[in-house]
Amino acid sequence: MCFKRLSFQPLLRLCLLSVAVFTLSGCALNTNKETLSAIQSLDDSLQQRLASLEQQNQSQSQQLAKLQRQLNSSNKAIAELKANQSKLISLAEEKKKSRNQNLLTSNPQLANSQSKVVLGSKEWVWLDAAQANFKARVDSGATTSSIHAPTPVYFERNGEEWVRFNLFTGDSSDAAAKAIEAPIVRWVRIIQASAEEAERRPVIEAWIQVGGLREKAEFTLADRSNMTFPILLGREFFKDVALIDVGKAYIHPKQNPQQSN
Repeated sequence: MCFKRLSFQPLLRLCLLSVAVFTLSGCALNTNKETLSAIQSLDDSLQQRLASLEQQNQSQSQQLAKLQRQLNSSNKAIAELKANQSKLISLAEEKKKSRNQNLLTSNPQLANSQSKVVLGSKEWVWLDAAQANFKARVDSGATTSSIHAPTPVYFERNGEEWVRFNLFTGDSSDAAAKAIEAPIVRWVRIIQASAEEAERRPVIEAWIQVGGLREKAEFTLADRSNMTFPILLGREFFKDVALIDVGKAYIHPKQNPQQSN
C-alpha cells in the first residue's frame, strides 16, 4: 500500500505541470494573436492615411501649378497692356504735335502769339490820342485798364457822346498837359471798397503801344490823383498777349510810332 502511494504522487505532479504549461501556452498564443491583429489594423489605418495625404498633396500641387500658369498668363497680359498703352500715348503725342504744327503752319498769326511779350510791373506807354508817352502800372489784380481824368468834359459830336480831359506827361502837376478827346463806348458802374454807392464811369477806346506790343484797349476814366501812375493796365489788356515779370520795371523804352514810320 505504501509503495503504490509513493508512485502515484509524482505522476500526479507531472500531469498538473503539463496542464499548467498547456494553459499558459494557450493564453500566450491568444495574446500574441490579439497584439498582431491590433498592429495590423493600425498599419492599415496608417497606410490609408498616408494614401489620403498623398492624394491631397497631388491635388494641391496640381492646383498650385494651375494658379502659377494663370499668374504667368496675367503677368503677360499686363505687360502687353502696358506696351500698348505706351504705344498709344506715343501716337497721341505725335498726333498732337503734328496737329499743332499744321495749325501753326496754316495760321501764322497764331504762331506769332506763341511768343508772348514780357512786361514789367511798370512800363512806358505810348498813347496815340495824346501823341506822348506816359508811365503806367501793369496790374494783374485789376480787371480793366483806366486813365486819370479828374475833370472830364462831356459833349456831343456827330450825334455821339464824347469826352475831353487833360493827361499830364510828367510826375508833377506842372508837367505838360495833353488834351485827349475820344467817343464814349459805354458806361460802367464801379463799386469801390471804400464807397457805399456804385460810381458811374465812362469807357473809351484808345490805341496804345508798349515796346513792340501795339493794341487797341478799353479804359475807364477815373480820378487817379491819389495814385502814382496816370495809367493802369489791367488783365483785359495783356491776358492773351503778354506775361508780367513783377521783379522788373521799364523793360521796354519809350515809343514813338510816328518816327518809326
